[in-house]
Amino acid sequence: MTTTVIGATGRIGSAVVQRLLEAGQTVRVLVRDPGKAGQLFGAAPAVEIVHAQLDDPAAVAAGLAKSGTAFLAMGSIGLEANLQRVAIQAAASTPGLRQLVRLSVLNAGPGSLGINQRGHWSIDFAAQAASLPYTTIRPAIFSASLLAGAPEIKATRTWTGWPARGGLPSATPATWRTPPSASSATPRPGASTMTSPAPARSAGPRPSRCSPGSWARR
Repeated sequence: MTTTVIGATGRIGSAVVQRLLEAGQTVRVLVRDPGKAGQLFGAAPAVEIVHAQLDDPAAVAAGLAKSGTAFLAMGSIGLEANLQRVAIQAAASTPGLRQLVRLSVLNAGPGSLGINQRGHWSIDFAAQAASLPYTTIRPAIFSASLLAGAPEIKATRTWTGWPARGGLPSATPATWRTPPSASSATPRPGASTMTSPAPARSAGPRPSRCSPGSWARR
């Protein structure tokens, strides 16, 4: 079975690729920069690197062809949010795709203070509307995002999540001291979800109860 990964050159996406390879899976990566992907994955025989225009639904659908599962790890605002919606549209039209797994964030919802959370909720809504087998992984926090929000946290003891101020929602000291281990903990559930023989049901923007670093499969 082939798993296609979109966002494979990022921190989480590349780690998911590695986990899948360790599990004996064949992996296809759809990338905008095949040179960077080549540096990351070398000449691994089980990795197929495909240069794809991720804003072209037909190109993404062609890249997903004959995939049993897919993993999507991109940003939730701006261009990358739109690329995620293109990927969801393409996945919904791919025959035989039994599972799309998407990286989200904890507490995604329409009323979240953080723009990142609201963006992920909106993308979840698009996946629900597409009616495809879908799993959302919602880690608690990423160390890189934590550092990006450090000036605002230091000045105000809160975190609004706006790009100029940081990357996550309003936070109290008890919240932002959560161990920043999502980048290392997330690939395991991501890979295990795609290699599980039982696909998850179609999921949407319903609230879920997840402990930090856990995953919601519905």
